Formats: sequence, C-alpha cells, structure tokens
Amino acid sequence: MAVFQTGAGRNRAQVSEAAVQATIDARREMAKLNEERHAAGAPPLSFGLALNLGQIHYGNIGAADLLDFTAIGPAVNLAARMEAIAAENGRDIVVSSEIQADLNMETESLGDFSVKGFAERVAIYECRTSFSTNRRE
Repeated sequence: MAVFQTGAGRNRAQVSEAAVQATIDARREMAKLNEERHAAGAPPLSFGLALNLGQIHYGNIGAADLLDFTAIGPAVNLAARMEAIAAENGRDIVVSSEIQADLNMETESLGDFSVKGFAERVAIYECRTSFSTNRRE
C-alpha cells in the first residue's frame, strides 16, 4: 500500500500522475524480477495494483502491544475491491474514474461494476502501458 498526499504544492492531477508513474515503475521492476526468476527456474510472482483517490485516515491502529500502520476509509476499501476485480478480469493496473479523469495516458474502460459496500456501480479503467501484460502472471 502507498499513500500519495495532495497539498504541499501538489494538486490532484499531479498526485494522480505520480501514483500511476510509481505503479508503472513497480510493474517494470516486477517484470525484471520475474525474468531473473525465470532464468533461475523459479515461478513468476504475480502483480496487481488498483489506484483510487479519496480521503483516508492513516496511522497506527490497534492496541499498545499490537500496532499496525494502515489506512482506512471508503477510498481504501474501494481500491481493495478494485484490485480483486482486476484480478478476476486478468488485469494488472487499474484505476478509478477519479484517477482516470486526471491522466494524460491511454486507458481502457473495463466497465461499471457492482462493488460490495458501495451503493452505486463503480467505473474501472485499465492503464494501457507498455509494461501492462493485461493478465496476471
């Protein structure tokens, strides 16, 4: 999980672009790692990421003897549900309509999905990058 924060001189579009670029970089590095694993006879590792934009709460959550640094809120829940939908559809990088609206790159609509915990259907898009395999490894 990664959190990209708006403010401090970065607007929503800049944060969306930075998050997608970090995702593309991670996908590229995973492809390199899987090439090395293949050469060593090891099975590939799967890769999947979903990006969403919204307000979250983050910090240490739990008891004094068992703290977990995490993020919570509807935006986090939606991203987790989107990642599951991406996996079911064999996609590795997907974004919400909130992110897609800010991007200067080609995206492809995967459609509108019913998502547990959300009243309205959610539009999900795939980022079309040279490193996107359109399937999980």
